[in-house]
Amino acid sequence: MIIQNLRLSLKEKNDEKIILATENGMEFSLPASLLDKLTEDDQALYLSLDYHPTPTVEDKKKEVLNDLLGNE
Repeated sequence: MIIQNLRLSLKEKNDEKIILATENGMEFSLPASLLDKLTEDDQALYLSLDYHPTPTVEDKKKEVLNDLLGNE
């Protein structure tokens, strides 16, 4: 894991982008469409980065089914 549970706060939001800030003041922006459900200015966000993608629910279902069927 590269970064685990880095706390972020909303600094600015407009129609195109969201600007987030870390606790030590570093800022970065994301397209607003990625966080369209972000509504509260004081809502805490946490960022985790890893070398491997987090499996989705569908990936987990496929893995369980393959295990049950004995497929690789």
